[in-house]
Amino acid sequence: IKAPHFLPTSQGVCTLTVAEIRGTQEPHKQNVIVKYLSKEGSFRKVFGSDLFLATLKPHLHELDPFNEERARDWVNEAITYYEAQKEEDQKELALRLTRFLDALKKYSGNISKTIEDSIDNKDLYLSAQGKEGEGDLNEGHLFLIDKVEVTIVNDLLNADDIVFIDLPGVD
Repeated sequence: IKAPHFLPTSQGVCTLTVAEIRGTQEPHKQNVIVKYLSKEGSFRKVFGSDLFLATLKPHLHELDPFNEERARDWVNEAITYYEAQKEEDQKELALRLTRFLDALKKYSGNISKTIEDSIDNKDLYLSAQGKEGEGDLNEGHLFLIDKVEVTIVNDLLNADDIVFIDLPGVD
């Protein structure tokens, strides 16, 4: 889209959701529209992630019917399991799950909603690193998001009403 660094890149987890990028010729129409999952959808996204193959993915089929307390218990058991491991990458998985539970609390008002935000805040919805320069990992928040639609001033995308779709990264 001739916009270097517009979308996040990383050797690790980067994006966890589908992003659609569209063009506009009107700068005041640049924005980000974010569709949040339900609580059940958020838990299913975590349980379905290959990041947690050893602990949560085996329980994915047991989420029917959905019981939030049971799902939280399994997440907490997984956190305890990963924290007890010696390898740093395993301890990192515990941190990722903790961030997910924290994000459920912090963004509870957005669950099952669609919100609109400024283009300046796009990294909050697209990147595990959050807003550029903050260094604050945002990954737990990304597990709550179903889809992000970004509208930017971009001649390439405007040319033929092209929509660029960025699929989830390393996962």
